[in-house]
Amino acid sequence: MAAPVTQIIYLQIGIDKDLTDAKSDAGKTWREALDILQSHEGFQRLYWGRSPEDMTKVQLHVVRNHLSQHQSLQSSPQYTSFQSLLQSLIIPTTQPLTRHALLEENTPNCCSLGKGAPVTGTAIYVGTDAAWHEGAWPLWTHIVRYVDGCLGCAGGKLLEPVDGYQNCFLVYVGWETIEKHEAYHHTEHFRQRYIILRSGNKGFREYGHLFNIVDNIFLDIWQYYHLGELIYFAAQTLNKLSILVLMVRVFPRFQRVVYGAITLIIAYGTAFFFITLLQCWPINRAWLTLELHMGIICTSLPAIRALFVSLGAKLLGSSKSSNSKPSKFSTHGESELKSGGAKNQQAPRRRYGGDFIPLEDVDSGRGIKKTSLKE
Repeated sequence: MAAPVTQIIYLQIGIDKDLTDAKSDAGKTWREALDILQSHEGFQRLYWGRSPEDMTKVQLHVVRNHLSQHQSLQSSPQYTSFQSLLQSLIIPTTQPLTRHALLEENTPNCCSLGKGAPVTGTAIYVGTDAAWHEGAWPLWTHIVRYVDGCLGCAGGKLLEPVDGYQNCFLVYVGWETIEKHEAYHHTEHFRQRYIILRSGNKGFREYGHLFNIVDNIFLDIWQYYHLGELIYFAAQTLNKLSILVLMVRVFPRFQRVVYGAITLIIAYGTAFFFITLLQCWPINRAWLTLELHMGIICTSLPAIRALFVSLGAKLLGSSKSSNSKPSKFSTHGESELKSGGAKNQQAPRRRYGGDFIPLEDVDSGRGIKKTSLKE
């Protein structure tokens, strides 16, 4: 399956325009612009952030299934409206820059790419070759993932040239804080391994950081869903406890049994409550990392049919030829009804005259002569 394509829109927006405030004019305009991006075909998710080095610099990432879907939006009237909205936000002397990249997560539980990392370090490595793609970058992601403060690595090939270089690679590494990222650059561990990042490329460009802000349409829904899960487990536990407390008074002879059940219910409910609460760490990853297009896994039923058949035969049993009995009725009309045969057959009653035969006569089989093929 081809990797999704991320469209990266570089903007410069004044720090006086708070894009996160949905009640401000800038926030409303920004929301309207994002709605246009989300409504087009192939949309998966979007996220954006400002650069701490220069807070006027904004990166907006839009993920779609295919490059053609980004291109079709750019040639549509909706994109003209999107550009008009941006013009009211960006610094007048600047213009948006758009790139596309095949970004993929390169470490387990990656929190970069707007999936929970508070800050992300980014750079573009230019003039990359096979030594970078097959050796240097995979090795570096294996090393840096264990560094204190690192929250995962992601990267991918840029489809547009940078500074005249055709083969460029864009990387995003999540960190807990900028201070931890910068402190790692001054460690002996980094100095001994920095040579890896210089292999298979001709340098890097646009090094910096991003404060990640997820702005997905489903974010609030998943937050409330996570809260609902916690309320569900708490309510179920309290309901069971209330019934057991009542049983303590109603059945005093079984108090020890009921107290034992209460202990089990409390342990069970508490365990599941905290397992659900702490299923991801940090906790907000429970709703930041969920993607609907990956959330459904369908089992291949034809592939496991043989398993179901074998289990079903063992559990439910099967018929054997020795136990099989012939049908009471011939499929060719040669045998007669067991109850009386032809001698007991009666002509259909014709109380109503003419050729009318009551349905009850047809259903009961009376008056219907069985005709053998031999006749």
